[in-house]
Amino acid sequence: MTSHLRIERTEDGVVHGEVEYEAVGRSWQHKFAMRVFADRDELDAALAEAGLQLERWLDSEVGRWFVALSA
Repeated sequence: MTSHLRIERTEDGVVHGEVEYEAVGRSWQHKFAMRVFADRDELDAALAEAGLQLERWLDSEVGRWFVALSA
């Protein structure tokens, strides 16, 4: 599988783009918008605002993917 990432724009800390995946002669795309947090405090504040709290990191060495649960 190969993937291609295209960033369309960044607005108010939100990155907008599209990812295209290709595998076995097929391809599919999806658009996304994601917030990039400056640090752990900013992430914790955003989660708290949504009534969530960080439970654990799924990739503890890198710290990009996480599980959040109701606070």
